[in-house]
Amino acid sequence: MAVPGLVVVGAGTQLVAVDAATGKQVFTFQDTSAGSRFVSTATIVNGRLYLGNEDGSLYAFGVPGTPPPNPNPTPSPPPGPGTGQAPVSQIWYFAEGKVGAGFTEFLTLENPDPTNDCTVSIRYLLGRGSPVTKAVTVRHASRFTELVNADLALPASSASYQTDSAIVSVTNASCAGVVAERPLYFTNFAGVSSGSDVLGSTQTGTTFHFADVPSAGGYASFLAILNPGSTTATVKALYFVGGKTVHTQTLAVPAGTRGTLIPKNPGTLQHAAVLLRSDQPVVVERPDYFSQINGGNAHTVSGASSLVGAPTLMSDWFFAEGYTGTGFQENLVLANFGAKPATARVILEFHNGHTETVQQSVGSLAQAVLDVNNVIARHLGTCDTSPCQPTTDVALAVSASSNLLAQRDLFFHYTHSANGQTFAAIGGSEAIGQPGPASAASFAEGYTNAGYAEWLTVQNPTPNAETLSVTLMNGDGHAFTQGFPLLAHSRLTLDITALVAQHLLLPAETYLGYEVALVVQTSSGVFVAERPQYWNTGSGGTQGGSDVLGYTGQ
Repeated sequence: MAVPGLVVVGAGTQLVAVDAATGKQVFTFQDTSAGSRFVSTATIVNGRLYLGNEDGSLYAFGVPGTPPPNPNPTPSPPPGPGTGQAPVSQIWYFAEGKVGAGFTEFLTLENPDPTNDCTVSIRYLLGRGSPVTKAVTVRHASRFTELVNADLALPASSASYQTDSAIVSVTNASCAGVVAERPLYFTNFAGVSSGSDVLGSTQTGTTFHFADVPSAGGYASFLAILNPGSTTATVKALYFVGGKTVHTQTLAVPAGTRGTLIPKNPGTLQHAAVLLRSDQPVVVERPDYFSQINGGNAHTVSGASSLVGAPTLMSDWFFAEGYTGTGFQENLVLANFGAKPATARVILEFHNGHTETVQQSVGSLAQAVLDVNNVIARHLGTCDTSPCQPTTDVALAVSASSNLLAQRDLFFHYTHSANGQTFAAIGGSEAIGQPGPASAASFAEGYTNAGYAEWLTVQNPTPNAETLSVTLMNGDGHAFTQGFPLLAHSRLTLDITALVAQHLLLPAETYLGYEVALVVQTSSGVFVAERPQYWNTGSGGTQGGSDVLGYTGQ
């Protein structure tokens, strides 16, 4: 592998760089992580050498003769794609929420504006009782965390609980907007101790779709409904399985409250595509909890996930995240709510720039599940080269013959040794795809302290190489920006935990330094970005993983 002035050789877990003119060895690096193998071609951008590894990591090294990065960076405003604006919104809706009885709920807010603080109103609509309002200030170029349990005066240790929805709105004119997510952790709910996270919705609607609402067989799913209006909303849910409507439910949700539909227990495991219609604007979210289920290549898993319903069906869907290595099972769930069968073309995009394409048919009013592990292992698709050159980390691009909904499920026994820590986590995560790539994406949530591993995965579905700008902002108001190359038709993985430790934490940093928001941008193309996160807080705590696609303003 050659880069200007250097010859770079990757052999298994070892990397060696040699001066091309003198033949002198410049440096060596040994990666002790399990499954490590250096692959692809080395690249130098802005004085750093980048090289991919089959364990899904992208390694960055300082190149001799170039100045090293500042270990104590000063706060800097996030750069922008042309206009300098990161995607934000002035209002966010969260249908799901619960505090007490082992549940701990947070709202995480990102303000990427380099100069203006944001004053924010948080209004909680409750399952029972009157609404509660809290005002907070989110400093410029920073991340803010609000503990919902404190706002509702109900600690996780309480025997009682309260269900809630939340409306987050900006109240000062000088603030363009914020980005909001809702992490939720719980202990011993149906024997499971885990958590989930969602990006809020920026608008209400009258139609919502879910590709999969599982029930029985170790699953417990719920449909949380937020009615922020002044009129009672009548919501009807239709459950589709194998081309038929197998069940319907109707719920009246009073104005200014949160309601919950509990899917009927069919007795045996049932996966249903669900359509909800409301006569008033609402927001609908589907949390689910699973205990001791069959996770395929991940074996037996327990955990939780949550999804905001998709208001619109599309023919194209994109996913930056995906992994099929040891202990991981990846499934693509396609739901067809139409009257005619559909065919989807699914392109698997690997981090080395190679692809594999497979076709999947989906019946009318039905689901189809594509086992991504199986496609790669058995070479079921058509590859761009022979023999196929897949990698365990993979992005997906879905193009269907008619509008449908695409969802990616990941079950895992996660193990990782890096950044001075080793831990394992069991669980699962879900994501509804992004309808199209964008030039910028924002993430409000992220945590990198001990027991947590945060990643950023980026997909380039275009035939052109790009350069990304990634800005990290923490709760102490410090920021750091770095550029990364992104190959055409490929997937890139960045270790955010490592970047925070190396470039963002200052001496005597508080715990707020580990609370991190992200802005990802490019001025040379478009991409799709996701933020997977895994955690294990130890005995008596929680473990699991969550995954969120960045907010693009769409």
